[in-house]
Amino acid sequence: MKRNLYRTIVGSVFFVFCILLPVAVTAQFHVGLQSGLVFSKAGMITKSNDFGYLNYAYPTPTLNYIMTNATNLHVSYTLSPSFTLAVEPGYMQKSNEQNGGLTYIQLPVLAEYTLIDRLRLTAGPELNFLLNNDSEKSYKGLDVAVQLGAYYGVYSTFDLGFKFSRSTEPFLKHDIVSSGSDINFYHYYFQFFTRYKF
Repeated sequence: MKRNLYRTIVGSVFFVFCILLPVAVTAQFHVGLQSGLVFSKAGMITKSNDFGYLNYAYPTPTLNYIMTNATNLHVSYTLSPSFTLAVEPGYMQKSNEQNGGLTYIQLPVLAEYTLIDRLRLTAGPELNFLLNNDSEKSYKGLDVAVQLGAYYGVYSTFDLGFKFSRSTEPFLKHDIVSSGSDINFYHYYFQFFTRYKF
């Protein structure tokens, strides 16, 4: 059932892309394709119940980054010379708790603000739909994150940029019954990307 849902999502994204591509010729809509390197880690937060009080440890990253590639469409709508709304459906692999990979269909929804000429800041929520799962572990099917970034327009059709993203909810939880503690794992990553605008 999940697989059918993900196929529907992918099909819908490409259907929207095919419709918006001709419209991108107009002044307000813009369509592009971006790709870049992703450096992903899983952060761990321990929650313990000591004497009836909840204590939270600071986020502890796993030992190693995994390096992967992400590819996204970039569909934007210009609201004013300073503000733009954008969606970036795509495909990404993120680190799990053992530095393996979890594959997601990604859907960031971003607000873009022009700080100075050609330099834009971006921020917004990021929805990630899990494609692969380990039957022995209960990975969360939907990962919700906050994404921040910036990019520079080198040419009218070419951008360079970076992003940072962190999950708002754990993608995996471990309950340690003997100690009454919980270990929660969160995704976070850095990405450096290039974008070509049609």
